[in-house]
Amino acid sequence: MSLRSSLKCRFGLVRLTGFVVILTAWQTLPAFAASPRPARNLRGRLTQYGVASWYGAPWQGRLMASGRRFNEHALTAAHRTLPLGTEVKVTNLRNGRSVVVRIEDRGPSIRGRLIDLSHAAARELGFVQRGLTYVKVEVLRLPTDGRADTRYASRWPRDNARAPIG
Repeated sequence: MSLRSSLKCRFGLVRLTGFVVILTAWQTLPAFAASPRPARNLRGRLTQYGVASWYGAPWQGRLMASGRRFNEHALTAAHRTLPLGTEVKVTNLRNGRSVVVRIEDRGPSIRGRLIDLSHAAARELGFVQRGLTYVKVEVLRLPTDGRADTRYASRWPRDNARAPIG
């Protein structure tokens, strides 16, 4: 075996080992850094934990994914995977405040965020000044009309319980 082929073998092994280390580290990231995946709690509701943000005035009056116009004073939210029209209870894990909102839009577009709330919902939860907060999202009621967006429905009933942050 030549020196050159020996070095190629060792370098390949080093690259493979590095890839395994990176993959292992990625799987152990905290819940707010991973993609949102709901879980069933004991009461049968779907629950998620993650980072929430809010959006307001610049989007006022624009069309949402549901076909309605955005109103920053209404209790609405954007979520990537829950069907449009779903009612969820959002609890701020920093102060314990809760609010019930309806999923009317798709988003957030920033990776690592679970839900985007309207300005009114963020005000109810008490994080307008901060901009971001850790939340618990519980599904209260799925949409009953036939117009619900169910493209992502197969993604969210997984049993991947995540512990609350903090």
